[in-house]
Amino acid sequence: MVKIKALLILSYLLAGLSFSQAATWKGKGTEKSPYLIGTEEDLRLLSVSVNAGNSYAGYYFTMTNDIEVRNIWQAIGTETAPFKGHFDGEYHAVSALKIAEKSDYQGLFGYVYQGSITKTGLRWSELKGKNYIGGIVAYLMEGTVEYCYNQSSVEGLTNVGGIVGYAHASQIEACYNNGKIVGNENVGGIIGTGFSNTKIVSCYNVGFVSGFTRVGGIVGKIDGYRYKSEIIACYHKMNFNKINVLGAAISIDVRYAVFASDYGVLANKLTQGRTLAFLQTDSFLDSLNAVADAWKKDDQFHLNTACPILKNMQYYGIFTNDADSVLQTQAKISAYISLKKSNIKEYGFICCNQNDTNRIVVSPQNGIINHQLSDLEPYTLYSLQAYAMLDNNTYVYGNTMIFRTLAEIHNCGVNCGHHH
Repeated sequence: MVKIKALLILSYLLAGLSFSQAATWKGKGTEKSPYLIGTEEDLRLLSVSVNAGNSYAGYYFTMTNDIEVRNIWQAIGTETAPFKGHFDGEYHAVSALKIAEKSDYQGLFGYVYQGSITKTGLRWSELKGKNYIGGIVAYLMEGTVEYCYNQSSVEGLTNVGGIVGYAHASQIEACYNNGKIVGNENVGGIIGTGFSNTKIVSCYNVGFVSGFTRVGGIVGKIDGYRYKSEIIACYHKMNFNKINVLGAAISIDVRYAVFASDYGVLANKLTQGRTLAFLQTDSFLDSLNAVADAWKKDDQFHLNTACPILKNMQYYGIFTNDADSVLQTQAKISAYISLKKSNIKEYGFICCNQNDTNRIVVSPQNGIINHQLSDLEPYTLYSLQAYAMLDNNTYVYGNTMIFRTLAEIHNCGVNCGHHH
């Protein structure tokens, strides 16, 4: 206890908080009366206590509010002191979390062993590390992550994922990523690496994923060594990455994994390449639900450009849709912003190509912002991101979508020979 108290005092001083604020949690830690996590102080207390050696195996935690982290974050759990409890976010989110330390096992949770994380979101945060970097969990061993989402940038070297960096004999179910995920090797929108009896079920990615070796919209590398791993009813929708659902696969079972391939991405023997229009059809939704009944249609075109979304997920944040009616110099853009209106001073889009960046201020209607882009360059790649400026002048951003304008057609007579 002396060691924990000393670490708590140090942690709170570094965070600019007084130790007197570090009260113990309300609740009993049982399934019926879990410990309640309602403030940044509560969350930091969990981080410090776990990292000091308290695994909380068999204990339960529940978030009661969204939590903004105001200073540099220390991930919950380490390789030598993992978290073994059960954490239920109750669809609340942690936001503004920043990890700038270039070390391993970085995320909201650093290392989880035989524990579970459910209904937890990470928004508007910046995570940077080396190896085993994940938005929700960096390293998941024999655990579960369900109904979680990432709307933040996650950057590392190897085993980098929007939800989980590295999963061993674990299950990741009903999660989505729309954050930017960047790494070198084993990089995925949902998980970076899945190993030995790892299952990814009913997950989707609409975030930008980038890397060099073994890069996938759902998983960078998945290996069924000894015990077969599975990808079940998942899809990836981010066309200009030119990446498949998975980067590399060894001894796995894939049951309906799909990605949008409007722009020439090729499927391998394990996955199906489809168009965005197909992902919007009832038949695609029915095919997902036939394998894993977790999906519903985005009827209002708000959250995911009319593509399937998760039935039991609560969606909150900023959702940039795919550009529509794209021509040589024009495109329609839209986004859905589900935030407290009293906290927002400005709505808009950031639209840019390799030469120019434009900030477009737009008035919302029922949480939806629309704009008609004009004077675009023909056959040019553009990135698009919706944003909101909060009352404290902080900018928060949605996912990045990419589109290419159509090529300009030159009618120069029968002997012209080609179109540009």
